[in-house]
Amino acid sequence: MARSNIIDFLVGDIDFLKQKKSIIKNREVLSEDFVPERILFREEQLNITLTSIRRFLIFGEGLNILFFGNTGTGKTLLARYISKSIKKLNLKEKMNIKTSYVNCKGFFIKEADYYIIGKMYSDITGDRFRKGKKKYEMFESIINYMNSKDYKAIIFLDEFDSLFNKKNTEDLLYALIRDLDIEYSNRFSLVMITNSVSFFDELDSRIKSSFSSFVKVNFPSYKATDLSEILKERAYLALEEGSISESLINYISARVAKHHSGDARVAINVLKLSALIADSKGKNKIEKEDIDEAFENLDYDLLKFIVSSLNTTQKILSLALVEGSLRKKDEYISFEELYNMYVEISSRLSIAPLKRITVFRNMCNLEMIFGSFLEVRTVSEGRRGGYKKIYKLLIDEESMKKLYDLLRDKIFNA
Repeated sequence: MARSNIIDFLVGDIDFLKQKKSIIKNREVLSEDFVPERILFREEQLNITLTSIRRFLIFGEGLNILFFGNTGTGKTLLARYISKSIKKLNLKEKMNIKTSYVNCKGFFIKEADYYIIGKMYSDITGDRFRKGKKKYEMFESIINYMNSKDYKAIIFLDEFDSLFNKKNTEDLLYALIRDLDIEYSNRFSLVMITNSVSFFDELDSRIKSSFSSFVKVNFPSYKATDLSEILKERAYLALEEGSISESLINYISARVAKHHSGDARVAINVLKLSALIADSKGKNKIEKEDIDEAFENLDYDLLKFIVSSLNTTQKILSLALVEGSLRKKDEYISFEELYNMYVEISSRLSIAPLKRITVFRNMCNLEMIFGSFLEVRTVSEGRRGGYKKIYKLLIDEESMKKLYDLLRDKIFNA
């Protein structure tokens, strides 16, 4: 192609793109960080949380709260919604309330406890966190600031269970729960968020007992009808009018409810991907084929997200499951085989293996987390009597190999 023809082609394409109106009018609404003006289908969880916070603010009762439920059930969204609302209220009414939101999953380093305290220090005091300050100095500064200003603080620790395999952060969390609950309960309230309650089995007794007084708030998976309403609201805010039909929104919702455990983040991601795919084809409306293509592209991205939400035991079990699936192809894997592989991988990591019943509970949790990616059957053991569970991953071989490499990297290079 001649140079002038290339320029004409590129300029022509740019002119076409300028004239073409995108289906998406507000991308932010489809991002994971977006906090809507109202939270659908979480009224009960919001009321329980606000009742506890109200008692804390009015009567100084340091009630700590535990959000638990599968991924994509609105835990993080509700935490951010409450934090955002309190900040707005604080500006309007000049109330002495501070909030600090910390996603503990982001701290994979040895000094995770140091940076978590640093984030709290920055959020509460307003001072910039600078590396070099000692932990106890920052903690003392937080306490002194709260006392001198007569402030109260609500601290949100998201995905905090990811910290329990790090000795320093276990000590930090124990200190936070113990000290803030006993010594400074009139100043601080903790809201701790987890995707799984199975991690409790792995805690030592001192930390486990500290959670006994927490107000526990369960977040069940969304139903297809819930997801449809959530997507309609997001589509109204994010997409051009008429760019997706109600029947296609219901189609996305039904697939996510059935195959992805009602994960709202998956549903919103599919809506966003579908719009981008339709845009790339020059369409002004999303069609079913765009949604199907979005689901195809979603699988490995979703598997990566699943891996990021797992605790160490679940990561090792997942690696054993993938390793066994690659070796046995279309055959099922028994829990006995998985447990033996789990013990072998743990020994390579110099980690003491957990008891069989604890590992089994983690595996039960993985069944829900992997959703339609994992087929589970209960079969008779024949003359021996009793039943056993067998497992098979429903993932194509290429994705499984990528998942294997990802898990090995997360486990052995963490």
